[in-house]
Amino acid sequence: MRSAIFVEDIDFRVWAKGMFAKHTLDAGFGQLVSIPSWVCWKRGVYFGKVNQDYTSQVCPQCDYSAF
Repeated sequence: MRSAIFVEDIDFRVWAKGMFAKHTLDAGFGQLVSIPSWVCWKRGVYFGKVNQDYTSQVCPQCDYSAF
């Protein structure tokens, strides 16, 4: 079985302009993507970014829509 990890391709610069501005910049959310991508590269696991639009809206197991 081949392993893969996918994350949403979120632009944290846009997110930092909103309500969570200071907290986003202080916490280093940019490493939320860079560290797992490095670990996946090191372990030989596929790492991919997917479009952020509607990725958290539909359950892949039961097709439940959270609209």
